[in-house]
Amino acid sequence: MTKDLAEGGTVVLRAVMSTVVFWVVVVVAAFFVSDALIRGRWSTGLRAVGVLLFVLWALWVFLYRMSIVVDQHAVTARNLLRDTRIPWGLIADFDRRYQVRVILHDGTAVDCWGSPFPQRTVSNRSQGSRRPGTGTDVEWKGVTSEAPHTIRSSPAQGPDPTVELLRALGASAAPGPSGEVRRGWDTPALLIGAACAVCALIAVLV
Repeated sequence: MTKDLAEGGTVVLRAVMSTVVFWVVVVVAAFFVSDALIRGRWSTGLRAVGVLLFVLWALWVFLYRMSIVVDQHAVTARNLLRDTRIPWGLIADFDRRYQVRVILHDGTAVDCWGSPFPQRTVSNRSQGSRRPGTGTDVEWKGVTSEAPHTIRSSPAQGPDPTVELLRALGASAAPGPSGEVRRGWDTPALLIGAACAVCALIAVLV
């Protein structure tokens, strides 16, 4: 992944289970529509296509579109129909609640709703022995020359893989000028949704 980033590519992080559920629904919807068309029920099949397009768009927005997009210059939190692009130079660290949070140097945070799910908590009894690096202060120098941001790892959970991956990507990125946080609507998703809504309306009314 870091190699792709260095070559000017992007890395997209999203919840695996949400992706699986979305594609399962797509396959099931395609099966029912194709079955209706094969049986010669063209009217039913075409109406179903119009309605299902809008339903699949909604699931796409909730389950697949929301994600974390990382490139060489910034991290983009792609939330529900909203994008927040954060230059690397403004990022102090990453944190984990239920979702991943991007911590800025000014103390504010941006939540990434479409981040991969956290690891299941492991109880202290089942650990047997403490993993190296857990339960201690961990310093991450980020991507700037400013003072490192100190966090405390949970002895029960240990390091979060998504957070550690984002830190590694940040260390290999080329931050450049800090710039500013840019927030805006997810225009492609909105345009696709509008087209699907028109198809659904036509399917219902015709």
